[in-house]
Amino acid sequence: MGGGTWLVFHFMGSESRSRLGEWQSWLVAGAFRDLSAARGLPAVGGVGTIFHPGPGSGYERLCCSLHHKTSAAGRQALTSRIKRGVKRAGLTLVSIAFAKPENLAPIVVAKTSDQHARLGSWMPKTSPYGDDGALEGAFFEVENEAGRVVFFVGHSTRTQTGMGSIGLGGPRPPPSSG
Repeated sequence: MGGGTWLVFHFMGSESRSRLGEWQSWLVAGAFRDLSAARGLPAVGGVGTIFHPGPGSGYERLCCSLHHKTSAAGRQALTSRIKRGVKRAGLTLVSIAFAKPENLAPIVVAKTSDQHARLGSWMPKTSPYGDDGALEGAFFEVENEAGRVVFFVGHSTRTQTGMGSIGLGGPRPPPSSG
């Protein structure tokens, strides 16, 4: 793999069951890389994820400038912003939590009443965060009324890595009339 020290994270379960954990590993890798550089420790060249049991692993070279400036917004301000955004998107809030590699990175779960919502072909009208480019990262998941995930997206600002469900499924269902 070359290019400095690599951080490798192991997950129990398949890749699809470890989305949140994989996203959190990117947050940790980015913060660790920046802290290592600030302290004159060996460079962190990349991050790996390995899923157990079964196949599934990935290695990515960390890109981008060190210590991308992220917002120090507080928990209360972000929570208020997210609640307004979830409502604006026509969703019901299920939970808000935060990861904190340095600054806050929201983890939001919401629910849709759209009976046509299917994983891979559905997405909400808007993001509950608005412009989230200044956050450490963000993870957003939407469930249907049965509690099945129909949409997810996550990104890490420091590592410039992301994941999402759009494109995993077939064509979008036709719009409902009326």
